[in-house]
Amino acid sequence: MEFTVERPLPPKQLHPNGGGKWHWGMIARLKKETRLAACYSTLEVFSQSSIELINGCKYDVHLRFYLKSKRSLANSDENNMGEWAKADTDGISDAMDIDDKHFKSPTVELLVDPDRHESRRLVITIRRAGR
Repeated sequence: MEFTVERPLPPKQLHPNGGGKWHWGMIARLKKETRLAACYSTLEVFSQSSIELINGCKYDVHLRFYLKSKRSLANSDENNMGEWAKADTDGISDAMDIDDKHFKSPTVELLVDPDRHESRRLVITIRRAGR
């Protein structure tokens, strides 16, 4: 079992290195909106294919961040990128109707999109662990 959800990059205000300069109310609203949008995107993927979910098993999470330039890559920290996508992975777990504790720590891949017109996106791949 494997599926992929494509999302825009999370709002910059949700980045862990945001420096705390954003109001907590705005952060909470953005997390809720991002989580809900990721849930709807995942449900759309489910409606277009027959994906069988198995309760109680672990899932591998792979995050591919497509950034605009090599300079963006140089300034990105993989540990922070995984945390930046937390609201998206929470939305996916909501759509799967499981607790996100069943997700293993995400692997992160930082890439520059060769097709500049589709730059700055997040591709999340979920697969059953051990497969």
